[in-house]
This record gives sequence, structure tokens and C-alpha cells, in this order.
Amino acid sequence: MMQDKKQTIYLTKDGFQEIQVDCDKQRSLLIHVDKRRFIQLYVTYLGKSATLDITIQMDQGAYGEIVFWNETRDKFHANIWMRGEKDAVLKLGIGDLSSSNSEINICGDLDHSGMQFHVTTAILALFKHVQMEMHHKTSYTEAVMKNFAVVTDLGSYQMHASGRIDKGAKHSVSHQQTSVLTLSQNQTSEVLPILYIDENDVKASHATTLGQPDDLQLYYLCSRGLSRAQAIALLTHGYLMPIAGVIQKETLSARLADLIEEKVMVHAKYL
Repeated sequence: MMQDKKQTIYLTKDGFQEIQVDCDKQRSLLIHVDKRRFIQLYVTYLGKSATLDITIQMDQGAYGEIVFWNETRDKFHANIWMRGEKDAVLKLGIGDLSSSNSEINICGDLDHSGMQFHVTTAILALFKHVQMEMHHKTSYTEAVMKNFAVVTDLGSYQMHASGRIDKGAKHSVSHQQTSVLTLSQNQTSEVLPILYIDENDVKASHATTLGQPDDLQLYYLCSRGLSRAQAIALLTHGYLMPIAGVIQKETLSARLADLIEEKVMVHAKYL
């Protein structure tokens, strides 16, 4: 039986940090951002498989840009809870371009005014299922969910995203955007956007696009000398690039752009 390993990261100074975590055992991780700190954190998960419980606690006025990047090879199961205090802002990125079968659950509790949770996911799907909920419990809170996925041949992708606005949570903002590029008829993709709204004075929306590459785009790229496979790889790279902008650090953004290109080439046989 795997032993649970608990780890706490206290972020009390402004700036950028990068850590790698070997996930061959079950782990519980608490990331605690001190009040009024500005932090940028890039976390890579390595190993054969992982079962993770992650809690992100943002103190009052804290601002965080955090990206979790999955490099496990077999199975990946993560439960992520986002919590905070007044005026806390968290911009979270989930990058999963691995070959592992992944199940990711994300939950954000917006229970203090001024809180903002922005979540961006970038998924290259062989088997990837994601479920997230942003729960507005008080007024003047904001949640934005942006999801980008490319589904390969024989792939399976699920995205269930919900915004929940309680009675009394006036002036809350809840937006969803999901874009899925399917590269084969032999795949399954399911996108379920949900809004539960029990208050009138709010802003809420969801938008979904799901389909195969545009023939005109492919024709244009191929007319410039690219093969069809190269054109599809280029579109795939562009679809996943938003994850590179979650952390506003030029050198990391360039690294992630290169990593996305590398992952796309590894999975090219499925594209």
C-alpha cells in the first residue's frame, strides 16, 4: 500500500519558483501564499503514476500565477481545491500533454469579496477527463474557465465545467470558454458547460467550439509547402499555446512553447 506523503509550500516572498515532484507515491500538497504577495510557481509532476490532493490557499490580497504540468507516464489523478481570502487573485494553469490516462477535478470556493479565480487547461487527449466547478458564495467575485483540448485518434476527452452563483452573490462574474479540436472520427469528446444561477444581478456566459480542423486552414498551410501532417501539428501547437501565457514570464513562456512543440511531435503518430 502506498504511503501518503504530505508536503506544504509556504510562499512568503515575491517572485518566481520552480519545483519538480516525483509522484510514484500518493501525495498531499498544500500551497500557501502569504497576504499581499505576488508569486509565480511552476510545478512539474514526474513518475509513472500519481494520485494527488492539492490545496491552494491564497491569503488576503495575494496574487498568484501557478502552472501544474503533468509528465507522468501511466495514470494521473488530481484533486485541486482553490481557496482564498478577500481580494485574492489566482491564475491557475493545468497542462497535460502526457501519454497518461488522466482524471482531474478542480474546485474553487469564492467566499470573500474581491476574489478572482482564472483557470486555463491545455489537454492533448488520449484519455483525459476533467471536471471543474467555481462556486460564488458572496458578491463581487470572478471566475473564468478557459479550456483548450486536442483529441487524437482513439482518444477520449471529457470536460464538465460549472459555474455556481448563490443567492446574494451580486455582481459576480462567471465565464466559460471551451475549444476542442478533434483529429479523427475514431474519438469521443464530451463538453458539458453548466451554469447554476440563483441571483439576478450577475454576469455569466459559456461558449463551446468542437470540431475537426478547418479545411481552408489546412489548404492554406499546405499551399505554403507543409504536408498535411505538418499542418495539423502546427494547428495543434497553436491550440495549446494559451497555457504558456498563464505565468507572465518570458523565459518560461518560451520554454513551454518549445515543450508543447516537442509533445506534439511525440504524439504525431496519433494526429
